[in-house]
Amino acid sequence: MRFNPNQALQAADPSNLTTIQSRRPNPSVGDVTEQDNIANATYDSLQATVRYRLNAGLSVQANYSFSKALDVADGGITFPADGHNIKGSYGVANTDRAQTFNASYTYQLPIGAGKPFLGQLGWVSKQVLGGWNLSGVASITTGPPFEVTATDTSSTGNVHTVPADRICNGNLPSSQRSITHWFNTPCFVQPATGRIGNEGRDVLWAPGSTQFDLSAYKRFPFGEKRWVQLRADYFNAFNHPNFTIGGTGVQTLTQSTYGQLVAAYPSRNLVLSLKVAF
Repeated sequence: MRFNPNQALQAADPSNLTTIQSRRPNPSVGDVTEQDNIANATYDSLQATVRYRLNAGLSVQANYSFSKALDVADGGITFPADGHNIKGSYGVANTDRAQTFNASYTYQLPIGAGKPFLGQLGWVSKQVLGGWNLSGVASITTGPPFEVTATDTSSTGNVHTVPADRICNGNLPSSQRSITHWFNTPCFVQPATGRIGNEGRDVLWAPGSTQFDLSAYKRFPFGEKRWVQLRADYFNAFNHPNFTIGGTGVQTLTQSTYGQLVAAYPSRNLVLSLKVAF
């Protein structure tokens, strides 16, 4: 992970600030970016998988996980708020998804040559009606965590994360949440001059996402080794709206959209494709 070992110490008396350089461990240099093998992370989960193997043309697989991911820095990108107290930044990882459910299936339609229905129409059964397959994926997951940052008035240097002060929980019941008011914004305030905010990492949760993708495809044979595949893929087929906080995965006290969900995952999208093999 990366951190600033020469970050200035917080002032003993914030009302009477001394210079930043005088409070650094090494006053002869400024901010330092050190990268060292000192980080730690944990991941615990309950995982379950169910498979229904191919039977009558249908195959289904579903999996579920209930998990918790913790670390001290988001993918080695972010810095701890206090370079002298790295353990103080230990919290929920930005990759954490508490609950995740995925299900996928493939289904060979029982129509056409060699199938129970409409198999006696000769060329039409084989080349037009038969050989169609359906598949789909359903993904449901809880949202990612995020945090609130403030304006840096800590007077400790520039290479560190700037958390807000957290004076209450901040997470609202689902019945009180809306796109324009996702969390309890008054729970986060600007830290006083000379202080680093007390908010932990990733203490709030963005909304989850639900998506259903559907596909239909058929292979048209031409001889023994040549074929053409026609395919239609319908992503987010039911156009379910999935909102998120957007940006860099944080909210700032000073942004005009503070407390709001300002971005969304892609809407419904249809892709048609043709593959030729020879």
